[in-house]
Amino acid sequence: MGQKHSPFKVLSIDQKETLRAALEPLRKQHHFATYCAAETIMAKRIMHCQWPQVVLLNLEIPNVDACAIARELRLVLQGKSCLMIAVAAWMNERRRRRCADADIDVVLLAPIDRDNLETLLMLEFDLVNRQRKPKCCHNKANCSNRVQHSNERRSH
Repeated sequence: MGQKHSPFKVLSIDQKETLRAALEPLRKQHHFATYCAAETIMAKRIMHCQWPQVVLLNLEIPNVDACAIARELRLVLQGKSCLMIAVAAWMNERRRRRCADADIDVVLLAPIDRDNLETLLMLEFDLVNRQRKPKCCHNKANCSNRVQHSNERRSH
């Protein structure tokens, strides 16, 4: 039996659910789990329970500092890897700086281009899967990674 992995997880933070609507066709096509939060407290709970690999954050949530949410979520992550994507209706140098200071990895301008979003998600999905794979099997005689084993023998 193969090792069972938790599904690829995406958290969207948006009050109007426009991000969720953009994710839905991709979720169905690529079979990943989506979680939605409309505010900071729920987003933090989801982060603690699910540890998503991607956060999709709407910068246009009324009366909310989305960059502050991003900073708080980075603290919750405690250094764990997570691609943070913000979606903005507009961008200027000040806003770009605030996003960078909040450790947001990518900013997409609305309306979201589905192909761009899919590319970002699939690149992160591939990265996560590569990190999950064991570096080598336990049976060295049948292993295809003979270079690693020959290096191991030399270092001993």
